[in-house]
Amino acid sequence: MDDARFVPEEESFVPRPARPMLAVASDVVIVVAVYLFFGGYVFREEYYRQFGLPATASLAESATAFTYGYRVFQNGGGWGIVIAAVVLFLLYLAMRSVLGTRMTRRAVGTVDRLVLVVALLAAFPVLAHMASTAASRQAANYKRFGSLNGLLTLGVRDDFKRSASKTVAGRVLLRSIDNHEMRLFGLSDTTAYIADQKYDLNNQPSNLLIYLIPRNEITHMELSFSSSGK
Repeated sequence: MDDARFVPEEESFVPRPARPMLAVASDVVIVVAVYLFFGGYVFREEYYRQFGLPATASLAESATAFTYGYRVFQNGGGWGIVIAAVVLFLLYLAMRSVLGTRMTRRAVGTVDRLVLVVALLAAFPVLAHMASTAASRQAANYKRFGSLNGLLTLGVRDDFKRSASKTVAGRVLLRSIDNHEMRLFGLSDTTAYIADQKYDLNNQPSNLLIYLIPRNEITHMELSFSSSGK
């Protein structure tokens, strides 16, 4: 008769082999890329919404949403989020040390994976909040300072001039065009979004106007960049 012995679960547990560093780095890069694109996409949508414009007014391609990621962390309260994440991580480590004395390594590993999944999913609403905050601040800065320096020489069709001259807003637009005070804010396949920053008697930005001009009404556009502003 064979001598059968009971082997405790803790002793029979065989840890998984460690994954190669290259595979771990690849996973990290993929996760970071997803977060950067998500944050940049939300930033762009919210930024143009602040001006009442569709995201299609953006001068950038969809792939450049990655480049907006740094603005999300720079202007969206990134340091506060990082501190909160570090505090939560330390609290989890303390709780994990307690669980380690009462649970098997297999159970602790299951808890680790569950917490990781929850943390990865929770990062999306956090990033969305950061992106919205950063976009609101960026839009407020633009409205306050008229920060685009690319002056625009714009030509429009004669029938557009005749139609615009019949209204006060249209005459303001035509005068700004003649004075080369316009700035190209955004551009889509059908519409040019033209910004016109007005100033008060103290030469301070007072009102930002954005005109939506059909591209088929525009005869020519020419940008000239200057570091000087009003």
